[in-house]
Amino acid sequence: MNNRTQWIDIAKFLGIFAIYVGHMPCDVSFVYAFHVPLFFFLSGCTENFNKETSFLRNITKNIKTILIPTFIFALLALLVYWIVIGLSFKEFRFWLIVLAKGLVRNAYFSAGLWFLTCLFSMKLLFLPLKMIKNRYVLFVVGILIFTLTNLLFNISPVINPQGWYNIDSAIYYLIYYVCGFVFYPSIEIFLKQDTRLKKMAFVFIGTYSLFFAVMLYCEKTILLIPMMNNLAIIINSLIKSFVMIAFVVLLSYMLNKVNILAKLGQRSLYLCGNETIIKMIVTALISELGLSMPIERVSIYIYVVVLLIFSYFLSYFEFPLFNKIKQFNFTNK
Repeated sequence: MNNRTQWIDIAKFLGIFAIYVGHMPCDVSFVYAFHVPLFFFLSGCTENFNKETSFLRNITKNIKTILIPTFIFALLALLVYWIVIGLSFKEFRFWLIVLAKGLVRNAYFSAGLWFLTCLFSMKLLFLPLKMIKNRYVLFVVGILIFTLTNLLFNISPVINPQGWYNIDSAIYYLIYYVCGFVFYPSIEIFLKQDTRLKKMAFVFIGTYSLFFAVMLYCEKTILLIPMMNNLAIIINSLIKSFVMIAFVVLLSYMLNKVNILAKLGQRSLYLCGNETIIKMIVTALISELGLSMPIERVSIYIYVVVLLIFSYFLSYFEFPLFNKIKQFNFTNK
């Protein structure tokens, strides 16, 4: 994507930071309220820059830019896992089967990779929906799909994902991708305005979402709708995610001049893919030095920053390969 939006890249970094924190061995359950919906929402935002209309070319592009890199990350993680921890042939074969099934959520030891295969499936699901030119109609369709998903799935994919290439999770989270695509133009118009009404709305939304975020961080229960039934639980979860998405969007806009965060966000694919690889290597080094892993929240955040820096520099070695894959033409003979 040549025409990048700075606040989106910064929001991607904040989301990656939350993902790394969420996978740490400490109680940081607050990040699970928004980090996955946030990324699918941001992916929907960037879909506005995709002007390709051919189904086949879109599928090919997503294979080259998402699926193949994901498999490479998975194989690299498996190689490091074998070197650091050790694997029997039976265990190696088991992980390869899991990989071939598309890294179903919670099935592969590299926890973050499920998101990438899920994103691939989601982009394919969105291709026919993108043909709906009226964005309001598209939004209604997204709501209907989300409602039907919650009614028809006996067990939520969030609790028990089973679909190959995380297709069930893709259907469940599709509402966030749709909303990102539908509302991105309006968000851009709102952020670029310099009116008194915009400033008042900015302060109101920012204050409310900040309060909401602080309460969530402090693990205080926030019920937007009385928990009367399963529908109320679903609506509460949906609203909670969108309030936190609003908070991250406004925070990212306020950090718009911090270029280093944007640069990190531009490598979000690599940071996501390298998470387990870097963790295993750094953990092994810490063990060799006789040090202990951080367990307190503040030390966890510092540790995550260190991991992200290592992961970012690792991406410089991977970028040339992925760039060649991106430029490769499958139709060449």
